[in-house]
Amino acid sequence: MKNILFSLILATFLVTSTKAEDNVVAVIDGYQTLFLLQHGAAFIDNRPQHKFARGHIHGAVNLPYYTPDHSTNIMSKDNLAVALGGKDVAVFYCSGALRAYQAIRQAQEWGFTLPMYWYRNGWAEWQLLTLGPASESVAADSDQQE
Repeated sequence: MKNILFSLILATFLVTSTKAEDNVVAVIDGYQTLFLLQHGAAFIDNRPQHKFARGHIHGAVNLPYYTPDHSTNIMSKDNLAVALGGKDVAVFYCSGALRAYQAIRQAQEWGFTLPMYWYRNGWAEWQLLTLGPASESVAADSDQQE
């Protein structure tokens, strides 16, 4: 029953999320991001490691990505598969630039077919919505409620 409800809500996301300019990447806002965090989506942080170390969305995996074949990329097909860990949905984010968008496009080219969302406003907005370190407690509280 819980999976059916989650699937119905996820379908709503597909209808209400906007698309990037190229109509290939679904864009979500902070509230949709929070919902997906509370319901167990995989979170991929595409920012550089030093930024991730200063703060990130609770439970996110740091897979830095810039553009295809860039020397600073940590995200590889294998690393991404491990980070997704069999989850049904993934949210990619960065500082609010294009790293996460580029990462989703790369994942699509590699053949990943699960729903992947771009939290376009990324870490910058997340800190405002959750008052910074509170993002850790928001996620912890949601874990305790389930």
